[in-house]
Amino acid sequence: PHSSERVGPACDRIQIGKTVAQLCLLQHGGTLEDLDRLSTKFEELIYCFSGRLILCSWMRHQVEKACLDKSPATPYPAFLQALVDSGELCLDYRSRTVTKEYLESFAAGVPTPPEAYLKKVHAKDRCCFGRSNFGGLNTTHRLDEFAPMVQGPVSPCCESAGAGLAR
Repeated sequence: PHSSERVGPACDRIQIGKTVAQLCLLQHGGTLEDLDRLSTKFEELIYCFSGRLILCSWMRHQVEKACLDKSPATPYPAFLQALVDSGELCLDYRSRTVTKEYLESFAAGVPTPPEAYLKKVHAKDRCCFGRSNFGGLNTTHRLDEFAPMVQGPVSPCCESAGAGLAR
C-alpha cells in the first residue's frame, strides 16, 4: 500500500465505512469483543486497499473513547508521537518526512501542515480538497495564500497535548 500522508477518496471511503460500522455496532449494544471481530473483518481490506493502519487504529481509539469510555480521545499528533516513542512508527523513511515535520511543529506548539503536504493536496483534483470542489478555484494559487488558513493561534487543547511531546 502507498500510505502517503494525503488520504485519497478510496482510502477515506474505506475508513468512513469502517468507522460508521463501529459506531452502529456500539450504538446497538455491541461489545469490545464485537468491535474486535469487526476490526478483524476489515484488516485485509484496509491493508490491501488503503494501507492506513495507523489511521484506522486512531479512529478505533476515538470510537472506543467516545462510546465506551465516555472520555476524550488522544489527539492524532499525540497518538502518532506515542507510536514513535514506542518504536511502532518509524519516521526515518523518506515517505514519512511530512509526518516528522508536522510532529515537530506540534511539539513546538505551532502545529502547521508542512509545505510539501499542502503542495500535494493542492495538486490533486480529487476528494473534498480538489480544485473542482471549490467552484473554479484558480489553479495558479500559490502556497503562501494558504498560510493564513493553516497558521494561527494554537488552541489550548493543542498546547496542553503538545506539552508532553517535547524531547
